[in-house]
Amino acid sequence: MAAEAKTQAGLKRERQGGFRTFVAECVAELKKVDWPGQRQLFTATVVVLIAIFVVGLYLWVADEAFSRLVKNVLLGG
Repeated sequence: MAAEAKTQAGLKRERQGGFRTFVAECVAELKKVDWPGQRQLFTATVVVLIAIFVVGLYLWVADEAFSRLVKNVLLGG
C-alpha cells in the first residue's frame, strides 16, 4: 500500500491535479518570467564567449607548460 501524501505539518493532503494542472501551472509561471531583451541576450552571449576563450587559453597554456615540464624534466628528454 502506498503512503499517503502529507504536508510538512503532518496533515493529510488530498491528491489534486494531474498532467493538465501541471501544464497549466507551468504556463502560468513562465508568464511571470522577465525574459531578456535582444540587446541583453547579445551582451550576455558575448560575455560567455569571452569567458570561454579566456579559460580555454589558460588551459592551453597550462597544458603546454606541464607537457614540456614532464617531457624535459621528468622523462629526461
